[in-house]
This record gives sequence, C-alpha cells and structure tokens, in this order.
Amino acid sequence: MKEKTITACFADLDRYMEAAGKLNASAQASFLNKVFKKAGGIILGHKGKIVKYIGDSVLFYFQDEKNALTAAEEMILNCRFTLNGIETGFKISMSTGPAVVVKLGHPAMNFTDIIGPAVNDAAMNLKKCTPGKPFILSKIKKTRGGKK
Repeated sequence: MKEKTITACFADLDRYMEAAGKLNASAQASFLNKVFKKAGGIILGHKGKIVKYIGDSVLFYFQDEKNALTAAEEMILNCRFTLNGIETGFKISMSTGPAVVVKLGHPAMNFTDIIGPAVNDAAMNLKKCTPGKPFILSKIKKTRGGKK
C-alpha cells in the first residue's frame, strides 16, 4: 500500500430524510438513482473516482484538488432536486491530505476503499457544511507516526 495525497470528498443530500420519509423503499431507490446518476457524471467528468454510496451520501476522491473544487461547485449548482415539495441538494465536505486506496474485507467481496486522515477529516466535517456551500479544509501535512 502506498500512501498518496488525494482530495477526499463526502457529499450528503441535505433534508433527504425529511423529504423521503413517506416514500416506500422502491421510490427512494428510484430517486437516489436519479440523483447519483447526475452527481456521478459530474464526478467522473472531472476525473474523480467514486468509492461508494452510503444511503443518501457518496464518498469520492480526486488526485487533483482543482478538479475536486470544480466538481463540487458543479454538483452544488446542478444537483438540486425537489422531493415531496422539499428541495434537496448536496452538502460537500472536502479534505486534501494523505490516504491509501485499499482492498478491504473478505477476498470474495473485492471491495475497494480509501483510508487515511484526508478521509477522516472530510467525514467529520460534513456536519459543519451548509447547504449550497462546500466546507473545504486546509491541506493536511504528512508527519511521522501517522499523526497530524
């Protein structure tokens, strides 16, 4: 495993739980597929890598911080949806720093994930995001012992 500097990003649909509360599972899946198709096209179009979808959130990363910023801005502008009369859109937390791309879990699953300080910071700061504006952290400095 080789550690590298990436920009890790978490995007979460604001107000999704409130908007989807009365929908059955099939309707929720249909809505999320529509949202993730649009968001995924933006991420991939800016040379990002999608790691996984987690409910109404997506974890993705970029090798180039500028591409991450451009993709986040585009997602915020173009991924606004109305569900049950409630407008939803992405909150996005980004952090540039060290991480590793790894295979996790049972070998039969062949599951790829990203692990490291950049991912942890992006995840922890998602709750600090405001709708329509990504929360962007400073670069994390790589130090001995894996500590910031």
